[in-house]
Amino acid sequence: MNHRPYNPVNPPSTRSSLGAAAAGVATDRQQQRRVYAEVPPRVEYQITPLGSSLRPTLESLAGWMRTHGQTLAAGE
Repeated sequence: MNHRPYNPVNPPSTRSSLGAAAAGVATDRQQQRRVYAEVPPRVEYQITPLGSSLRPTLESLAGWMRTHGQTLAAGE
């Protein structure tokens, strides 16, 4: 299956496309994906230690966005 990378500017708009984006991250070993053979289908995701190592970087980026987000949204 070919997965598109998650794009925060143009996020997936349907459950299936969001699921495909999450599955793409799972193939990058940042999270584990477990599919259950149930009706309706159930899929659970769990972050891996590799994915957890991104937390300080993502928190820093989130802080930067809180500081500069309005400037970016204004197109300045």
